[in-house]
Amino acid sequence: LGLTEQALESWRLALEKLPACQLRNEVILRLSQRYEEEGQYQNAQLLLASFNDGNTDTAMAARVHTAELALAERDPEKAIRLCRNIIDSTDNANIERQALRVMGQAYEAQENYQAAVSCFAGILPAEDSSTSDPTRNAEPSVQHGGH
Repeated sequence: LGLTEQALESWRLALEKLPACQLRNEVILRLSQRYEEEGQYQNAQLLLASFNDGNTDTAMAARVHTAELALAERDPEKAIRLCRNIIDSTDNANIERQALRVMGQAYEAQENYQAAVSCFAGILPAEDSSTSDPTRNAEPSVQHGGH
């Protein structure tokens, strides 16, 4: 107990001393995750905003984490928008799966269960899935009758 602040301080010191390199990017990602664990979403977002490494896998992982933070801050629209951008920007199947998982959670938060199921099944829903659809929450119709 009480080691959390020491751990955060160690990550911050490492970040200050490292030049721009892959290791520094990994430290940014890890420190942002620690901030998230501590509920310091704004600090995590500010740190991730400083991440500037193009479309590398690490940069894409940082962008997925940014979408997760948007969802944690109850902004599913932003999370969906970020995830769509990630999916459009990468050909890494693992990153795409992560983005679809977060996008599915965001649609679920909006009670758009059809779009959420598509995401969880690995299918990118149509962009208009986030717009208001009065039938999106409707129970599936069950037909009764003979044969």
